[in-house]
Amino acid sequence: MDLEEAYHFASEELKQQIETQILGDGSQFEQSILYHVEVYKALLDLCLLLPDLQDSYQELLEKMATYIQMMTGLDGRTLAFGDSDSTETTEILSLSAVVLNKEDLLNGLDVKVDLLSLLFLGREKVKRLQEFERRAWQPKSMIFEDSGHVCIKDEHRYLFFKNGPLGSAHSHSDENSFCLQYQGQPIFIDAGRYSYREIYERYLLKSAWSHSTCIVDGKAPERITGSWEYEYYPHSLFCHHKEREGMHYIEGAYWSAEPDLPYLHKRKILMLVEDVWLLVDDIRCQGQHEALTQFILDKDVTYQDGKINQLRLWSEVDFDLEDTIISPKYNELERSSKLTKRQFFENQMLDYTIIAHESFEIIRHSVYQTDDREVENALAFEVKNDETDKLILLLSEDIGVGEKLCLVDGTKMRGKCLVYDKINERMIRLQC
Repeated sequence: MDLEEAYHFASEELKQQIETQILGDGSQFEQSILYHVEVYKALLDLCLLLPDLQDSYQELLEKMATYIQMMTGLDGRTLAFGDSDSTETTEILSLSAVVLNKEDLLNGLDVKVDLLSLLFLGREKVKRLQEFERRAWQPKSMIFEDSGHVCIKDEHRYLFFKNGPLGSAHSHSDENSFCLQYQGQPIFIDAGRYSYREIYERYLLKSAWSHSTCIVDGKAPERITGSWEYEYYPHSLFCHHKEREGMHYIEGAYWSAEPDLPYLHKRKILMLVEDVWLLVDDIRCQGQHEALTQFILDKDVTYQDGKINQLRLWSEVDFDLEDTIISPKYNELERSSKLTKRQFFENQMLDYTIIAHESFEIIRHSVYQTDDREVENALAFEVKNDETDKLILLLSEDIGVGEKLCLVDGTKMRGKCLVYDKINERMIRLQC
């Protein structure tokens, strides 16, 4: 074997594969955290074996490691996102922290490295690793614009939202879906993959039917033709995230590719500093239709009388509890449940779900323009408990006729997403 020729081939192939597989935001193109970790680990190991390469790939490795960190929930495990298991990431993040000299990758985690990795590291890096201490939680949020992922983490809350392009055959139909963890426990989850065989359970777990999203007229927005193929897949239009003073606003939209049922689905999520999440679904579809909204529950949570553990749900439409399946580990199926609500609509559905700590009182308010016209397709709420009192306004349309200021419970508001702190008399605008 000509070693120089083999080295040249390997170097060119490495460059080409990185350019092909790794997106600009540091995520791997397959829309699967499991395969992202596999690719990242291979590149990190290569840099450990050939230290001269690390400078060339340091920035890329940092981005990829940060993505792993943000896709890790409060339980120290990845989401079962795409074709993935739910797996612990403490070891890979500990190794990354010392190799990349980025101790902040251990945000809220203990140091843990396997024996093989210790042998790779060498004495100097092992000594550095021993100096690491458990870092206090620091709130962190990121949007990965190329993959369409939003991740928001703090010490007791974690939110993941997806609206992005079809990756590879490992992608699931999960547009506008989200996962939520609270007080260290998964609440709404990704259902996982189970198998690659051509079986019903494989197709179900890939489908929108196994994700926390909406379905119109009983037809998923994708058509699965095999374990690795779609006849069509929903078209992602955009994914947006904005943070202001600890409040987060997320919006995503897709166009259904179902030939006989074209529709637009926008989902907006407002997350307050307090334990309040407002979820709004806006579906535009000509004619009369039925919409299903569903939330996939972790198997260990309990839902009773409108409550999930310490969280209460507010909705104009009652929820039902239905059986479903999940697969947090390959080749293993588990029984779980999902919350569902169904409603008929004509041309447009504007629906909301509020998820908040049980201590909150939620009040629905009417929205008027300052010339006394009532604003259609507007949502306004007051959320309050013993510690806070805030007004929320969400508009789904621009105001084209009449005065452009809105009036909510006597407070003037201008914009499409605003939060007004009634105690501190402060207005936060998250969308103009």
